[in-house]
Amino acid sequence: GAAAPPAHAADDSPLAPYAWLIGVWTGKGEAPGMGAYTDEYLYEWTMDRRFMKTTYVMRVGDKIAWTDVGMVGWDAARGCMVGFNFGMEGSIGWGRTIEDSTAESFLMEGRVVGPDHNQDFRVRMTRTGPDSLDVVMLSKQGDTYVPQPKQSYVRKGSGQMDPSVEPDAPAPPEGLKTLAPLAGTWAGTATDAAGKKLAVET
Repeated sequence: GAAAPPAHAADDSPLAPYAWLIGVWTGKGEAPGMGAYTDEYLYEWTMDRRFMKTTYVMRVGDKIAWTDVGMVGWDAARGCMVGFNFGMEGSIGWGRTIEDSTAESFLMEGRVVGPDHNQDFRVRMTRTGPDSLDVVMLSKQGDTYVPQPKQSYVRKGSGQMDPSVEPDAPAPPEGLKTLAPLAGTWAGTATDAAGKKLAVET
């Protein structure tokens, strides 16, 4: 069954027209060298609904084959939606809406950089019904963006992602090793300009 209507952003928020994305979207497919897989997108509001947090998980059986997390926001200076994603193998992707994008059919263009590859991409997400959407990835080959097969998703009624066995944790990238002492939770206090005491946790 369809999920309850998604919570909405404030009416004056540039992201309000995209509120239909909120929830869990499920799909399935088959990939060369991988076989059959299932995948899920989660979109959820964060930071007082000024941003959307995204989580993507692809599973082969009960194992995670790929996962990434990201944030989506609005670039007021350019008048476009922007997103950043951080992949399980250390890749970082970013993109922004371009061309003939609308809230219900938008095209994002960006780039992924990582340990093993650099790739320019485009992705088109199209709402095809109250609880269905299509996603088409396009990878840049030379001067041309080549589309991959279309993936179709439906909104999951429970609003919860499926549990999965976490992938093995690799050693941190060399560039982050010097930051290892920061890992953990740090608690402290601060005082604002009016003299009010604040509790701070990082």
